[in-house]
Amino acid sequence: MRSIIIFSALFLCGMSAPIYSNYEQYVKYEILNKTTTNPTTIYSTKKFISTNKMNIVDEAEHSSNKIDNFVKSCKIIIPSILGLIIFLYTVLFYIIKFYKNNCTFKWSWIKPKTPEEYQRRHQSSQEQQIALTQLIRHLQETSQTIYSVT
Repeated sequence: MRSIIIFSALFLCGMSAPIYSNYEQYVKYEILNKTTTNPTTIYSTKKFISTNKMNIVDEAEHSSNKIDNFVKSCKIIIPSILGLIIFLYTVLFYIIKFYKNNCTFKWSWIKPKTPEEYQRRHQSSQEQQIALTQLIRHLQETSQTIYSVT
């Protein structure tokens, strides 16, 4: 269960983070670094250059809006999908427990346990381990050698 939660958190962080942290980075890396024609072959006027720059800026703004909309939609959709997956996993987990327990439901599966219950379980597991250790020692001391090396 922990691995699914960790995986979903990493997946959310990776999917919801935009590629560029701001608009200037986008313009710098995507628009201005595009390959353009050689400036010596263009016979242009100042008006053409300003229109060309405006087209680049408009294209950058349009792309920036697309990126923002995509990130916003991912921030809405992905947590919902992950919530659904976790819910389905939990339901399947309890269905499997129900099936393995001969189709009987136990309230102790969902009921929170008291600190006394945790202490009792911890103490009983320690006592069981001590008893097993003592039994092993007793068997080792009383057992006879089956094989002898001569």
